[in-house]
Amino acid sequence: MGTVQNPLLMDVPMPIRTPRLLLRPKQPGDGAATAAAVSETWDDLHQWMQWAEKLDDNTVEQQEIRTRMVMAKFILREELNFVGIEIASGQPVIWCGFHDIDWKARQCDTGFWV
Repeated sequence: MGTVQNPLLMDVPMPIRTPRLLLRPKQPGDGAATAAAVSETWDDLHQWMQWAEKLDDNTVEQQEIRTRMVMAKFILREELNFVGIEIASGQPVIWCGFHDIDWKARQCDTGFWV
C-alpha cells in the first residue's frame, strides 16, 4: 500500500444526489431542523446516540453550535458528517457520518439517524 495522502488534501465530492435524496455536509442554518428532528425522535434517539443525553441540551442554538463544530471537523477531515434532504419535500430525513477516522488504517466508525 502506498503513502497515505494528507487527509486535508483529499477532496470529498459533494453533494451526492440520487433521484430521491440529496446528501450534503452540514451547513450553517441546519441547527433548527436538527433540533426539531431530535425532539420528534427523542424516545428512540437517546437510546442509541451518545450525544443525545438530555433533551434540554438540544435547543436550536445548541444544535447550531454542534453543526458548526462538525463543519470544522469536516474541513479538517476529522469527521465527515452529512445530512440527507428528501428532494420531493426539501426536508432533512437522515443524518449520518464517518467518525473516529483513522486515515492510515483506512477505517472509521459510522453512524446514522433517520
